[in-house]
Amino acid sequence: MTIKTIEMKDLSTYWCYWNNYGTVQVRSIGHKWVWLRQGSTGQFKKIRRTTWDSITKHKSFMTLDECNYRLMIRKQANELGKDQIKTTKVLMSHPTRKFGWEYKTFEELESEVNTKIKEVA
Repeated sequence: MTIKTIEMKDLSTYWCYWNNYGTVQVRSIGHKWVWLRQGSTGQFKKIRRTTWDSITKHKSFMTLDECNYRLMIRKQANELGKDQIKTTKVLMSHPTRKFGWEYKTFEELESEVNTKIKEVA
């Protein structure tokens, strides 16, 4: 009897929130069940498809490549001296706007980094 080993490169890897933030590897997605494991070691667990759908709808769900790209852009912004905070109109019912600032969206930060890199090149 041979034991089938699954290579890490063959699996879909995602960054998401499931019990805590981290990477999740997915072996298969069926109409009723999803086989996955947290991290790159350990056994696969079978979870319901409805649980998987709620995981994928979370705002932090993304592929590992997309997560690495976002980290690279944020790192470049820090190296270029770009602030990740912008000034806004004061809104007393908002947790950060009541002080007159708010975090930039990723798209705003990405466009600033890309234009700065084009200026330098």
